[in-house]
This record gives sequence, structure tokens and C-alpha cells, in this order.
Amino acid sequence: MATIKAFIRTSVKVTESNIRIRLFIGNNISLYGMTPKKISSDKWSNETESIKSRIVFDDKIRNNFNNDIANLKAAIFKALETTDKADVNTLWLETEIDKYYHPEKYKLSILVQSVQPI
Repeated sequence: MATIKAFIRTSVKVTESNIRIRLFIGNNISLYGMTPKKISSDKWSNETESIKSRIVFDDKIRNNFNNDIANLKAAIFKALETTDKADVNTLWLETEIDKYYHPEKYKLSILVQSVQPI
């Protein structure tokens, strides 16, 4: 069974931190990847994996940000279903995160793979 957690590392020197993804597969595999999404540590809750509800944000902005992280996690789960577990490593996780945020980079690759020779 796989588990995905979204979190940030906090530091007093940094005003904003990237959201990080940690993928657990069973008891043996624990992988990390970083998203391009940034937020300040006083606005993020590692426990709820979302923007803190007490923060005065526009609800639409908060919901879009939180939904984006939830959709990223769902995309990783979906990709995990069709991937051989032997191929799942840090590079795989970072690539899946990049595919989610920059799908245009991978469209040509998908088209080339789907074209069958005559």
C-alpha cells in the first residue's frame, strides 16, 4: 500500500518553502520529491497537508492551492498503478511531479510512443 504526504521543511532563514512530496511504499521504500509550489511556513500545516484554515486568504485561492496538491497526489497514485515497482525511485517521482506541472514537455513523447509503424 502506498501513502503520499505533502509537507514543507521549515527554516528561520527562508521566507517561503517548496511543498515537498514523500512517497511511502510498504515499509521499504520512502522517496522524496519537490514541487514548484511555495508557501510560507506560518501558512502551511504539515498535519492537514494544506493551507491553515485560520489564515485569512481568499477561499478561492486557498481551495485552488489545496486542490492542486490533492490532484498532484492523485496523479502520482494513478501513475503508480501502471508502473512496475522496480522502476519507482526518486527520479521517477520527480518526473511524475514535473509531468503534472509541465505536461506540455511530455506531449510529444506520448505522441511518438502512440504512433505505430506501418
